[in-house]
Amino acid sequence: MGKALSAKIEELEADLRRRDERIKELAAERDEALERVGQVREQLEDMEALRQQWIEALDMRENAEGKLEFPFDEWRAARDKLHDDYIALVNKWNRNVAEFNATIRPRNVGRPLQASDDQVATVRQMRKAKTSLRVIAERTGLTLRTVRTILDQGTGKERSRTNELRRLSFDKLATANHRARKRLIDSLPARITRVGEEAIEIIKAAKGLGKGGAT
Repeated sequence: MGKALSAKIEELEADLRRRDERIKELAAERDEALERVGQVREQLEDMEALRQQWIEALDMRENAEGKLEFPFDEWRAARDKLHDDYIALVNKWNRNVAEFNATIRPRNVGRPLQASDDQVATVRQMRKAKTSLRVIAERTGLTLRTVRTILDQGTGKERSRTNELRRLSFDKLATANHRARKRLIDSLPARITRVGEEAIEIIKAAKGLGKGGAT
């Protein structure tokens, strides 16, 4: 009778040990499951934030049915405006090509300049030395008008004409918004890839929960 009781006690003690081990396994699985649930929650929150960024980047709107859609009509209108602006700019440039070339590489208008290259160089050197126009004309044998013409070539007056040709007006706010949206759109593909890879890993890990301790 004593041996049978001892055997029974040992069996119960073994059952208790197995129960304790199973409890530990279940507790570990519970902790792992809770951790995975937290990861899934964070993943879903990240995906929702990503979705909201896509909505913002693509300027999506809710229609009357509460569904998101792209503003195709506005995109077409903006595209057509850009095209029209480009054509207008090209036409404006073409109308001013001759004036632009004349400004960058001025050519004598009317009668040819009545002065040799040496005389031109002498006039500019004497003027640089602060010699009066009348004295320059007397010493070089040129007329006062010719001296003035030589000194007027390449002046700031011509440069201001060049600047005026290049002075264009752009919508700075629209340009800034376009660049900001472009940066956001450019950053989305990499983040989408990362979010997708993390989701796959979490799903794989979640599929294995509880299998290790199955009896």
